[in-house]
Amino acid sequence: MTKGAITGVVLAAGEGTRLKEAWPSTPKPLVPVCGEPMIGRLLRLLDRGDLDSLVVVSRATDPDVGRFVRDLDLATPTTSVECVTSGTLESLVAGLGAVTTERVLIVLADAVFPESEFVRFLSRISSFEKAQATGIQWVRDRRPEDSRSEQGVRVHPSGRIAEIGRALALEPVISQGVLLYNRPLLGLATGAAAEGATGLSDFLPFVVRKSYVSIYAYRCDRVRDVDNEDDRRAVERYCC
Repeated sequence: MTKGAITGVVLAAGEGTRLKEAWPSTPKPLVPVCGEPMIGRLLRLLDRGDLDSLVVVSRATDPDVGRFVRDLDLATPTTSVECVTSGTLESLVAGLGAVTTERVLIVLADAVFPESEFVRFLSRISSFEKAQATGIQWVRDRRPEDSRSEQGVRVHPSGRIAEIGRALALEPVISQGVLLYNRPLLGLATGAAAEGATGLSDFLPFVVRKSYVSIYAYRCDRVRDVDNEDDRRAVERYCC
């Protein structure tokens, strides 16, 4: 395990059912955002982030995605993992098999944010390490159009996340789009999946409840998951 280095793991194995209504013949990761394929834009930003390596988990039934990733001219060594999973947690477990570094930056392929925001986030990683954080989780304010099924989050004045859950009618809400965790902590993902958890929405509250875990909140109000065509158009208004 390479101490101190970071591997970026991009989860792009979802079916993207709702977005298929507008893009029936295009796999979700290849749908354009800001003039380039969604996953291409994300990988370009990650390639600027001084990461040790990249792992992209895509759906085996969408071979065009894996082919697109392999054809990119990235400076960061990149591994493509193709699989069929039932949720984001299984995708993460599949991607972790290719990770050798101590820290893992997990990004969902459909999480879109301004380029400047990601650069700012990377510059703050060292400050979270000084706080002895075992993980960093992006959170954002609830927007009027957000679904009430989103998970609320209670943040301690120190910045540490104290609780995550759908029953919390609190501000802000959790964003599953970007997480930075220590690799040993992610070993819990395999156990959670074995107990029936399928998504990060199941895994994150499980992790926060561990007394030995310190997950800190990183506030980003301009991150949005692109689940449908309305989302895609919305992010192009404030991310491009």
